[in-house]
Amino acid sequence: MANVFSKFKLWFSQTLAFLKSEPLMTFCLVTVLVVYGGLALTHHKKPHEPSKAMQQIQMAEEKLKAKEDSQILKEFILKEAGPFELFLLICVPVLLSGALVTGIFLDSYLVGKITNKKEIIEPVAAHPEAVLWGVREIIKSVIYVISAGVILSVVLGVVQGALFQKEKTHENVLLIVHTVLVDIFILWFMIYSVTHTFGERLSALGFRFKKWGQDLWLGILGYTAILPIVLIVMGTLVVLAGLIHYEPAPHPLVELFVEEDYKNPALIYFSIFLACTIGPIIEEIFFRGWCYPAFKKQWGQKWAMVISSAFFAAIHNSLFAFLPIFVLGLIFAYVYEKRGSLIPSIVMHIAHNTIFIGYFFLLKRSVLDKLVAS
Repeated sequence: MANVFSKFKLWFSQTLAFLKSEPLMTFCLVTVLVVYGGLALTHHKKPHEPSKAMQQIQMAEEKLKAKEDSQILKEFILKEAGPFELFLLICVPVLLSGALVTGIFLDSYLVGKITNKKEIIEPVAAHPEAVLWGVREIIKSVIYVISAGVILSVVLGVVQGALFQKEKTHENVLLIVHTVLVDIFILWFMIYSVTHTFGERLSALGFRFKKWGQDLWLGILGYTAILPIVLIVMGTLVVLAGLIHYEPAPHPLVELFVEEDYKNPALIYFSIFLACTIGPIIEEIFFRGWCYPAFKKQWGQKWAMVISSAFFAAIHNSLFAFLPIFVLGLIFAYVYEKRGSLIPSIVMHIAHNTIFIGYFFLLKRSVLDKLVAS
């Protein structure tokens, strides 16, 4: 007990010293705590009611039950969906099935390599070396990013109140603006810290393009191998959720698609672009290029993979999606450790987001919307 108390005392004194040495960060932390504390105290919990997106999904499910016969459903889709939608509804599942079969063969090949104690991925000389920044800088970056998010929320809230008053039509636009500005701030903070504060090259963040062709191909093959694993994990979670009657909240993008589709198509397409390209790039730079080497420096390779992946999964704010995102994070970190380049993990991340977001959007346009309107 005394040993635990002494460790806690040491940790507490180190934390205080850290806060005293970083007055700006400490001010930001206190501000964030005050803001969120105030919101928690003044927030009145409203009776739970399904969101607009969930209401539409539930309505579609009810109408789907009336068409449980596969032939009736098939005839309905053939009648209601446009020619391009039908083309995609046929081609996309065929392509995904082909990728799934290929992925199973690749996984069998990789299992054979593991059994024979061979390298799964050919390592390169430029794997992530020890960096000059550490966990201290990761904590600072998280606090600064949250603070920037709070400040932007206040500024955009004032803008919305002054220009649009209580109209809800601009809320989603401002939400996307908020996301873009926070992403720009994160990218600027990491690049400035690495190049100016620590005087390192951008290669320390994983910007290595010497073997970009191999890394690009590795990303494509890598995600093909990941796909069966991701589907097994997600399928298992869906079954378990059904058994305990748990209904996960819809992804924010689902809410956006339901509220803005047809009404503001430019916003929808930009949101898809943001989620399928810019988002994965920023996240890979932050979690693999920025966080992982700092965690590795502090706790070693294996724990760094686990902690950075858990952080990656937790930031998505979904209990249901935590496990599959955690698995993806482990694989992305492993590939980055072996190759020293962010290209493979960025390619895999883009492929993952594009497949799931794109397929949901296709089903929404060709099936869900038609069922709701019928």
